[in-house]
Amino acid sequence: MAQFDEPATQIGTKKRAQLGDDWRGSQLFYRNEISLPTLDRSYDQTYNPYWGNMLYFRARYALSEMFYVQAKFWLAWENTNSDVTTSEREVWPSNLTLTAGADNFYRIPLAKIDLSANFEMILPTSPTAQARTMVLGLKGGLSLARTFTSVAKGLTIGYDLDLTKYLNRYSTAQRESPLIPGCAGTLDGCDQFLNSGVRNSSVSLDNSLSAQLRITKWLSAYTAFTARVDFLYGAAALSSGSPQPLEDQNQRFWLLGDIGLKADVYKPLFLRLGAATVHQFQAPDGSLRAPIFDRNTVFYLDVGVNVADLVSKLGG
Repeated sequence: MAQFDEPATQIGTKKRAQLGDDWRGSQLFYRNEISLPTLDRSYDQTYNPYWGNMLYFRARYALSEMFYVQAKFWLAWENTNSDVTTSEREVWPSNLTLTAGADNFYRIPLAKIDLSANFEMILPTSPTAQARTMVLGLKGGLSLARTFTSVAKGLTIGYDLDLTKYLNRYSTAQRESPLIPGCAGTLDGCDQFLNSGVRNSSVSLDNSLSAQLRITKWLSAYTAFTARVDFLYGAAALSSGSPQPLEDQNQRFWLLGDIGLKADVYKPLFLRLGAATVHQFQAPDGSLRAPIFDRNTVFYLDVGVNVADLVSKLGG
């Protein structure tokens, strides 16, 4: 699931009759977000508030009624004390994602289900990807969507299947400096010491369900949930020192969720209010975290511009 993407049926089905329609689906928005534990000091044993901002841009250009190309990129920073960055309000870029796709290239006749497909190249422009020694990510996706025009102003139900292959220089994440000093003058160099032991993901598989309900001409509700499995690079067999054999832990499981309301208050401006989470099923102490709303849940407010409407307005 692409967290900020609208269902393909909402983007690619309208004919390009107006100036700016070639850019339909392009967005620029500014986000304010705050974490759930920030609102309750007693949520954890240690109070760790989070308030952050994001500037997001998606450029999408229609080559025809069906085919399009797209680029996505965003900048994020934290206003509270960050657990990740080393300076105050340090700006972190995302990976740059380049996409080529086909919207609604086939409709299953009786079921009235539209099929879409896309292929993405993920360039490692983020500090996280660079720390994981990522060279390139290749992603293929297939989407199924059905629109029910008899429900309110339209209800769209979608399912997405995405498979991503990551190409990395090393199978584990890399530190900025070697753990062993003086390795630079050795025969083998520092490469063997430039990792933290945290294994990288080799392949990830996403299964996503989404729904968008257009309540009125200007107000819509949306929700999307993704079950993700990361398949890690293999690790050398280690002796546990225990008569009980260790279970293989070659996968990581995630649940990503997003729910909210979108208001097209005045074209080309829009507002979005919602909640999103990246849920890790297991806590560090081995207990299971509550699904959906947990310490990773954030509430957000987006103020954005639909580029196609902006171009049409300026050109009109």
